[in-house]
Amino acid sequence: MLRKITPILFLFTVILSSCSKDDDVAPAQASVEGTWTLDGIDLVVDSKVYPVTTQGLEDNYYANSVYEFKSDGTFVITDFEEDSYEGTYSFDASGNTLTLVEDGDEVTYLVQVDGSSLVLSSPTIDVNKEETTEEEDFWLFSFFFLSFDQEGTIDGEGDAISMDFKFTK
Repeated sequence: MLRKITPILFLFTVILSSCSKDDDVAPAQASVEGTWTLDGIDLVVDSKVYPVTTQGLEDNYYANSVYEFKSDGTFVITDFEEDSYEGTYSFDASGNTLTLVEDGDEVTYLVQVDGSSLVLSSPTIDVNKEETTEEEDFWLFSFFFLSFDQEGTIDGEGDAISMDFKFTK
């Protein structure tokens, strides 16, 4: 009886060991590639979130913005007046950062991407700093420009500010 079982066990072992993990599917790599439409902006003051009102979006540069990230590492941003801005981008999926370069100016976002939704977050800026970088100045200007249209909805003064730009594909 053992003579009959041994060849069957041997054959079974060979069959199982010949199976490969090549058939395993690798998880999809996050990507910003594609065309994204701005749906909303949140202003964040000391971790408290203030959604920008529809009127606030309609009255500024960000209204109806469309960001297109191409596979060749270039991007095109079309704003509410249908003006276009072009440049290059680099996306670091492991570090969750997206860097845009346009005419030598560089802006870096923190990224959350999940299928058809994309959130680009500005770095958190300490508003009490005595000296700011050029990029921090850009974010401060953008924040205060957007908050101006909020008609008193932002409570008090904060020490740290940031912005979340929400897109859909």
